[in-house]
Amino acid sequence: MFQHPQIAMPSSENSNFYCLVWIVEIFKIMKQFFAILLITAIPVFVSAKTINDIVTAVQTGIVNPAINFLLAAASAVFMYGIIQYLIGSQGDQAKLDKGKKIMFWGIIGMFIMASAWGIVRILCNFFETCS
Repeated sequence: MFQHPQIAMPSSENSNFYCLVWIVEIFKIMKQFFAILLITAIPVFVSAKTINDIVTAVQTGIVNPAINFLLAAASAVFMYGIIQYLIGSQGDQAKLDKGKKIMFWGIIGMFIMASAWGIVRILCNFFETCS
């Protein structure tokens, strides 16, 4: 049912094309993840009695786990960048640059996920649906 495609990091040759293919494959995996998450949340929507119940259920059942998962993924990418940087610190400038680039995008991902969490929290407080 859920097939994980073999995803390899792009090589230096035609790297723009391979980066695009890699990103498309990641989005396919994310689409399957969110579809499974939505299917498991359907009973919550059916049993909800008010709009506040639905908003609270979406926040606690879908949004918070998704943000936590993506924050963990961004942290793993950052750690991978640190490992690449430390291993590449043996003199290979290309590995050092690759490690720096991966760490940069990991930090960007963590910032985006923390911002998403903050926006959800602000909206939750504004609509008074926080539990």
